Amino acid sequence: MKKETSLKSWLWEWHYWAGFISLPFMCILAISGFIYLFYQPLEKEAQQQVLPHSKSTKQFTYQQQLELSQKVDPEINTLILPEKENQLTVFQSGMHAGKKQVWVDPYQNKITAQHATRAGKMYSIRQLHGSLWLGKFGNLLVECIASWMLVLIFTGLYLYFPKLDRIKYLFRYDKSRSKPKRMKNLHSIFGTLFSGVFLLILLGAFPWTTTSGWVYKKIQKATDSGMPKAWYFPTDVSVVGKSSRFSYLKEAYKENIDLTLDQQFSFAKKLGLEGTVYLSIGKPYGFSVWNKVPTHLEAMKRIHFDKKGNLLQELQWKDVGGMMRFRLWVMAFHQGELGRGNWYLVAVTCFILLLVSVTAALSLWFKTKFKRPTVPIAYFNTLPKHTKSILITSVLLMGLILPLFLLSCLFLLGFKILFKYLHF
Repeated sequence: MKKETSLKSWLWEWHYWAGFISLPFMCILAISGFIYLFYQPLEKEAQQQVLPHSKSTKQFTYQQQLELSQKVDPEINTLILPEKENQLTVFQSGMHAGKKQVWVDPYQNKITAQHATRAGKMYSIRQLHGSLWLGKFGNLLVECIASWMLVLIFTGLYLYFPKLDRIKYLFRYDKSRSKPKRMKNLHSIFGTLFSGVFLLILLGAFPWTTTSGWVYKKIQKATDSGMPKAWYFPTDVSVVGKSSRFSYLKEAYKENIDLTLDQQFSFAKKLGLEGTVYLSIGKPYGFSVWNKVPTHLEAMKRIHFDKKGNLLQELQWKDVGGMMRFRLWVMAFHQGELGRGNWYLVAVTCFILLLVSVTAALSLWFKTKFKRPTVPIAYFNTLPKHTKSILITSVLLMGLILPLFLLSCLFLLGFKILFKYLHF
């Protein structure tokens, strides 16, 4: 019993310090994450704006619209296929944070709007969520906080989860308790209920971070489980002109000449791909058609054609490596892109994270007698030898995957030694 008490005391110190380090930042991440959830739906709604024109109204060619768009952005390399009739034509250059879009009215050949990701208000929210507006240092800080949030989840589950014979009391809220205990009760209940969702959302972020992401990419590259080399540029040109897989697309273009942009657009439309379909233009080998289907990642495809419409290569979800599949899936979950249910779940989780953080702070605030926690090293010597070995191994393994966590642990150890030396 004494050994168990020592282990719980040791884990409580870890839980306290993890919360002490993370709490203010978790509130910021919860609020900014909730706001950023609205970015994708709002962007898609803007792109799908329906124009007040009848079907009989003549549209300008896509080539004419491209030439107009390139006057304001010469680097345009993608056409996003409209999903409905009478929609704006959207041309795009760049990716991710460097993405720029030009929206054209196809009936008047007139630019209605320009959008640069870095110039939008949502980009500021994204920067707050990812780096606290502190640049590269902020990226590292958020990554460190996320590492300690893992410690919070695992230690919290161990500390709160009761024995099996008391499972019915797990989620019981007792109003007769004092304020600190009621706050702690709320903190424990909602923290335990949403621990799995918290963990999944964190896993969606780590592969894209600076140091943990670097480790992930190194393993991904060593195991050849990332994107296939041909995803962005065809590598196997031996099939050019030999495959009849898409021969039906060429029935209207029997002349042996390069296809125009409008003909390439017709190719892309006839493929019948799900989700948002993109046409990559101006490639040295020809053109590519690919799609994004966050709610059904298995439907992702990328098809390369030469300038005359001959198939070069076709790649599907099954060609993507396992680590990249996991990376894309958890990131889609993190951003609430796997359907309406996923979006609402992540939105509610943002609120719960804020609630768990606030109740943790209030449970300490309402305490009349507050015992100052020590650095976790204090209880370590009271643990049995095999438990010490397991815990040290766990921390080191976690540190190999999350380097900033190990670095912060060493900082805490140095902090403890310094205080001991100064007799605090």
